[in-house]
Amino acid sequence: MSGVQFIAMTPRQRQMHVLNDVASERARQDRKWGGWPGVDRVDERFTAVLGEEFGEVCKALMEDGELSPEIREELIQVAAVAVAWVEQIDALNEERTIG
Repeated sequence: MSGVQFIAMTPRQRQMHVLNDVASERARQDRKWGGWPGVDRVDERFTAVLGEEFGEVCKALMEDGELSPEIREELIQVAAVAVAWVEQIDALNEERTIG
């Protein structure tokens, strides 16, 4: 992740900065875990992973406070897992439609 840069940004610039961090985290997750290609039913796995990541957000909130860098990092991870889930749904629907 590129981390937070404390410079004046427009709302659109801030959004792009966050989305860039989510994309970087997605790439990191793919390098680490590889994903689940060819699996037709991934909802349970993504639910477990997303739940675990959200639990880490809750833990960081309790321990570090709402504006901590840890909260931001965990929320980026939650967003990246959610994006991965949507990507998998789209890929499976594409396979079913084309294949």
